[in-house]
Parts: sequence; structure tokens; C-alpha cells
Amino acid sequence: MAKVVLVAGAHGIMVEEHLEPGKTLSDGPQSSTIPGFEKLMGEIKQIKAFLGY
Repeated sequence: MAKVVLVAGAHGIMVEEHLEPGKTLSDGPQSSTIPGFEKLMGEIKQIKAFLGY
């Protein structure tokens, strides 16, 4: 979803990450791990370069 909204013109995203999403008291299933966050940021950098941001 984060990548789609950037293509649609959003200027930012909100991402929850956690060292151990399975151990969170809330929002664990929607939280990203640190490696997942790093992967997402790499993909977003590629999208921004493609879009000319």
C-alpha cells in the first residue's frame, strides 16, 4: 500500500516496525520487521527515482 500511495502522489507514509512483531501488545500483524522496513525503503527509493522525485 505504501508504494501505491507514493505513485498516486502522497508526500509521505506511516510505517510501524518492531523488532519482534509477534510479541507486541497491539498491531503486531500489521507491523514490519526491521529487515522488512529496509527492503521497503529500498523499493521506495527505486520508485522515487523512476518518478523523478
